[in-house]
Amino acid sequence: MNAASKGDRVPVRVRAADGTARDDGWVVVADRPLGARIGEGALLAGGGVVVGVLLLPVPLVHIFGVLFALTACGFGLQRARTATVVVRTGGSCPHCRKEGAFFAGFGRKRFRLPMSTSCPSCAHALTLEPLPAPAPHR
Repeated sequence: MNAASKGDRVPVRVRAADGTARDDGWVVVADRPLGARIGEGALLAGGGVVVGVLLLPVPLVHIFGVLFALTACGFGLQRARTATVVVRTGGSCPHCRKEGAFFAGFGRKRFRLPMSTSCPSCAHALTLEPLPAPAPHR
């Protein structure tokens, strides 16, 4: 991602495994341009195919090379299809009440709620959920 794509901050509910919840969580998401997604996907798929081709002459191991190439192509396709990714997450832990950033995953994880994470302070399991829609006024 380039420096120009700062991302949008999405408010979320942070729910602990014990059922307590707080509504002050946030997730920063960014939209990735089509060219960057296709480039990364092609790089992953191409690297897998190269490793698979290099392993073809090795007896018995060539089967794993073909499976590796197919798996890398699948990951490359998934990377190319992911338009909105999670940049950062954070909020206050409902269990220990400490504010901070939560683990958002390695790489460019696809933005999808609910999202599982944990508190870096108390290691309590957390779930980031969408906030409920406000009731309409009558």
